Parts: sequence; structure tokens; C-alpha cells
Amino acid sequence: MKSAKLALLMLMSFFTISLLGQAEKDVFSEKFIKKQMIMTADWQFENLFTETPLSDGGIEPVPETGWIRGAFYTGVMALYKTTGNEKYLNKMLEWGEGNNWQPGKRERHADDHVVGQTYLDLFFIKKDKAMIAPLKKRFDKMIKDPKWGPVAGWTKKWNWSWCDALFMAPPAMVKMSVATGDEKYIDLMNRMWWNTYDHLYSKKYHLFYRDDNYISHKDGSQVKTKHGKPVFWGRGNGWVMGGLVRVLDHLSKDYKDYERYVDLYKEMSEKIASLQGKDGLWRSSLLDPKEFPQPETSCSGFFCYALTWGINNDLLCKDEYLPVVKQAWVGLNGAMHPNGKLGWVQQVGHDPRSVSKDDTMEYGTGAFLLAGSEIIKLDLQDDQ
Repeated sequence: MKSAKLALLMLMSFFTISLLGQAEKDVFSEKFIKKQMIMTADWQFENLFTETPLSDGGIEPVPETGWIRGAFYTGVMALYKTTGNEKYLNKMLEWGEGNNWQPGKRERHADDHVVGQTYLDLFFIKKDKAMIAPLKKRFDKMIKDPKWGPVAGWTKKWNWSWCDALFMAPPAMVKMSVATGDEKYIDLMNRMWWNTYDHLYSKKYHLFYRDDNYISHKDGSQVKTKHGKPVFWGRGNGWVMGGLVRVLDHLSKDYKDYERYVDLYKEMSEKIASLQGKDGLWRSSLLDPKEFPQPETSCSGFFCYALTWGINNDLLCKDEYLPVVKQAWVGLNGAMHPNGKLGWVQQVGHDPRSVSKDDTMEYGTGAFLLAGSEIIKLDLQDDQ
């Protein structure tokens, strides 16, 4: 086992060193970033999943309106905005039209709202109300018949009782307010967001529990890793960080709770940065990297995206966070196969698990594309 871990560390060190040697030349150049984004997106389009293995050994279908495909398309939109390549716009339009602009089947489930983020971004381009009408109808129904967490007993049917939900639905609700000029969708999001925060956020560790199964056992004792650490899932907190910046990106600074989101973002950013591995990547068990020592690129992609967004939008200190995001970008590119496949992506699950260099999934590619779309905006003139 020790030899396997040593080999893993040597492999990742080789990736990092070889790319760092290249970094001064082009790892942060516009040409390199666009090339990497296009290569991984094209590989993924050629290898879309119809079903996916789960971390626990099962199989899950990948519907066109589900969260896996929806998370990937948030990255495709970022790629289109970065490159202006009409090929990717057309792919998104074909996908939306093929779905009849419908969200997923479960009316209140956040995972079935994430596709709406891309539908709304396409609406901003094409101004076709048909693109957002089904999603608007669904959100209107939720506003008329709200189901808040404590009232509904924290059932997944009604509420955002798992932290991943904060990426899936909130940005779509904020974008819907922008699209319609009606703040009621932001108000819906705002109440549900802080309801989830109150239930799952650890003010001690400045991280989100994935759901209440990881806060305590049935007897009330704290859930711990095998090394006695609290369980905080990498991708779960990656979802939250990604959702936070996508909300802030469209939330007016005059909104009543704007500063509250900023404070949460800064608090989590400080914690996340402190947990980065020497290879620039994070592990699936954030507070116990020894539990699963392999790098995990879906959470790393979302963290790189969110932290870089903070630098670009003057919410994070550049001097403090630039080394973090640069190292993360180098690490992410080191995890990419020569054909564009992004490796080290933990399979579908809800807790920290082992991962291999050949593991990949569409949401990992989506996170990489989001990260690249912010890395390319960095002003590195004073950093040369």
C-alpha cells in the first residue's frame, strides 16, 4: 500500500513539475487555455454518458435534463463565452430544443433545475421566452406553495437538504429574476439558501456537511473518518463554492443579503485555500487527505473556478490567492490525458471515496471549463 501511494505522489509530482516548467511559457497564455478547454470539451462530447457507475458500485442513468448533463453544459456555456465558437452555441441550442426546454421531471428537486442555468443563458442571447417558460412555470409553482425545511421535515422531495443543491438551483433562480425583472425568484432562492446554511454549515470548520447523515449518527455521536476527522466531502463543498459565485455573479450589490453571501464566500475561500494539496489539487475528504490520498479533480475544478472568480471580481486578495489558483490550474492540466479526457474525477456519490487517473465524468469536465473561463481573465502582467 505504501509503495502504491508513493507511486501516486511521484506521478502527480511529475505532472506538476513538467507543467510548471512550461508555465512561464504558455500554461497561462490565452492560446494554451483555449486549446485545453476545447480539447477536453470535444473529448467529452464524443464520450457523453448514457449511464454512469456510482461510487458505491451501482449504476445511474444520465438523462438529458438531469444534473450530470446540466453541470457539463454550464461549462460548455463558459467555453462559448470564452472562445466565441459558434459550434458550442449550436450544440447547446440543439440540446435545449431536443429537451423542449424542459427541466428535469422532479418538480421541486434542485438537481432537476440545473439545466435551467444554461437555458437562461441562451435566453439572454436569443431573447426567446419559450426557452425559459417551463422553468418559470415551475418556480412560480414553488413560490405559490413553499415548502421550507423545518416545516417539511427536511425531506429531499421538498427541500435543499443536501449541499450539492446550492449549485444546482440557486443560480437558475437568480438568473430568472434577471430575465424577468422580478425579484421574487431571488427571494425564493434566498430563503431556501439560508435555510440550508442553517442546517448544514459548520461554523467551526467553515465547510458544509453533505447532508445530515454526515453530521451525526442516530445515537447523536459525531460522524468521523477512520482517522477521527469530521467528514467534509470535497465535491460537495465544490458544488457550494461554484453555486456561491454563480449567485454573486448576478446578485445586485443592493440586495438585502448580498453582503451575507460575500462573507460566506470569503470565509469558505480562506478555509478551502488552506486545504490545497502540494500538487495544487484537493482530496475527496477535505479534512482527512490521508483517508483517500488521490487527487480529485471535480472539487479541484470548482475550487479553482470559484477562487479565481473572487480574484477577478476583487473579492479576494490577489497576492494571497493567486499562487493558489495558479497551482490549481497547473494541477488540473496535469490530470488531463493527452486526448483531452480529464482524469481523477470521483464517480457519482455523496461522500469521500477513492478515485483513479482513468475515472472521469461530465461534471468534472464542466468544472474544468468553468475554471479555464476564469483563469484566462487573470491579469498576470505584474506577476511575470
